[in-house]
Amino acid sequence: MHCRIAPEFLSAWPTAGGQYEWVAVVSWKSTRPILSWICGWINTGGWMALTATGGLLGSQLILGIISLMHPSYESKSWHQFLIYIGYNVGAFLLNAFANRLIPLVDKGAIFWSITGFVVVTITVLACASPNYNSGDFVFRDFINETGWPDGVAWLLGLLQGGFGLTGYDAVAHMIEEIPNPAVEGPKIMIYCVAIGTFTGFIFLVCLFRRWRHHQDYREPRRTAVGDPLQRNQLSCRSHLSAHVPIGLHRFRDHRDHDH
Repeated sequence: MHCRIAPEFLSAWPTAGGQYEWVAVVSWKSTRPILSWICGWINTGGWMALTATGGLLGSQLILGIISLMHPSYESKSWHQFLIYIGYNVGAFLLNAFANRLIPLVDKGAIFWSITGFVVVTITVLACASPNYNSGDFVFRDFINETGWPDGVAWLLGLLQGGFGLTGYDAVAHMIEEIPNPAVEGPKIMIYCVAIGTFTGFIFLVCLFRRWRHHQDYREPRRTAVGDPLQRNQLSCRSHLSAHVPIGLHRFRDHRDHDH
């Protein structure tokens, strides 16, 4: 719903404040200050959470690759913490002192993202050939080992899909730097969601088509590698095929959330 309404607001009020300014415009006059204040702080909290999540996912990926390539390695919590700090310090230095490089990084990120999508889909399908799962398994089977009721587990599963589509409101906060903002801004928002939905759907279908056994869902829980890497390795039977696809997408996600 938000991705349908936000472009309309952006077209009518193309301001860098984004949501908190839109709330001030459409709310009752007596409630504008408090509603804008609440919306602004919720938005700020979301940025903090996304920034923290980017470093967390990146540190998990690095430790997962190390564990996958070196089974004797024993991960410590402080290892991940140091990598996490390095991720966030690197992002801070880039945004604070190397602004001139950000356009280049952004252009590289979109190229990396689309290239990564193509590489992932080809790699996982080629490695699994010819042992693909049926369409019935992909689109109808429901596997819940979370301990929560099926309905709650399904709702929790939506978080990953939603996470892949976050960040499209960033264009609103940069709208004053975009030519013809009332037209181009909403188009960019819609393109972001459309590209993310299209590539995400195909990516997930490819993953489910090549997960060979239901056991793939259980084995990763007993390892220190992590679910995405271990499941790729179990299905593709290749360390390289396991960590390259996830690495491509983690780099893309970290760059998206930095903005």
